[in-house]
Amino acid sequence: MKPQERAACLLAVRVLDAVEAEAWDVDGRQGAVDAVLTLRDNRKAAFEVTNLGDERALQLARLLARDKNKWPVPRDWFWSIEVGSLGDLQRLKQCYENIIRICERAGEPYPYEIAWEPSADPDLQWLVYQSSSVMTGYPDRLARDMTNPHVMVLPLAGGGAVDESCRISTSWLRPMLTNATCSSRCTTAPCRSVSRRNSFSRTRCHLKPRRSRTR
Repeated sequence: MKPQERAACLLAVRVLDAVEAEAWDVDGRQGAVDAVLTLRDNRKAAFEVTNLGDERALQLARLLARDKNKWPVPRDWFWSIEVGSLGDLQRLKQCYENIIRICERAGEPYPYEIAWEPSADPDLQWLVYQSSSVMTGYPDRLARDMTNPHVMVLPLAGGGAVDESCRISTSWLRPMLTNATCSSRCTTAPCRSVSRRNSFSRTRCHLKPRRSRTR
């Protein structure tokens, strides 16, 4: 199992007070769920771990995060760029500064307002008519007034970047983890297939409650 799948299984076992989570998508099984949970009353529950986004969207988010979601600002205004696809990224990096300069010279914060003109720059036309990305300028927010001037770059329709001064609280999660013994070991139990011609292994992740000690 992948590390994130193992972590999700451990959390599911703890939250649902299950007996164990058994890796099920193993040994080339087709259309199998990631794991099967065994509940306290011996019922079985299918468990699937899914990323919120396809692989290309996740790759785009990783590449933008590598730049800390910031690109150099070439002119006077603060700008935001919402990158619509992984395919847009390379062209945007090459032309966003030109688009910003054109827009600021025209006093226009929305590139689509001037992209329709017959003499519009090819970069403007590409952004508005061919790409799935969006650029927005903020004339009332000047780069010179920013502590760390930059262009904010995010995946399109993202929830927004986390400010560097913010800290994410995980206090709700700590008791769940500290009150349980997360066994890092996975037991591998040989098991016979239906045809009994081939054997395969099942991986089981155990999460047992930690007993309180009495003095």
